[in-house]
Amino acid sequence: MRFTSLAVLSILSAVLGTPVQVKRQEVILNGGVVYCKEAGFQGVCVRASRVNNSCNNFDSAFDSQVSSFRPEPQNSISCLLWSDPNCQGTNPGGWISGTGINDLDAFGFGNVASSFQCKNP
Repeated sequence: MRFTSLAVLSILSAVLGTPVQVKRQEVILNGGVVYCKEAGFQGVCVRASRVNNSCNNFDSAFDSQVSSFRPEPQNSISCLLWSDPNCQGTNPGGWISGTGINDLDAFGFGNVASSFQCKNP
């Protein structure tokens, strides 16, 4: 009986003492984004119909060249722009939602953004 209890305790301590690696899971959000090289959603634009909740870097064609940015459909998600890749550096001061920002120059962020992250509202 004592041996059985000792064996159970040994197995239990081995199982409970084993570290578990928790992997952050990407979540696909309820909306997407539209961003353009010119103010007023003009010029060359990209429409990403689905985005995830992690950091998204702009590709080289749009890195530091975005002048307008919005969630789509309106109010589906909120996004934050970052001046540097991997959601580092500075941001224009708040989450972008609703109709977005027609002219990022008005916030001192025209042709600055290198990455963005979004979340469900």
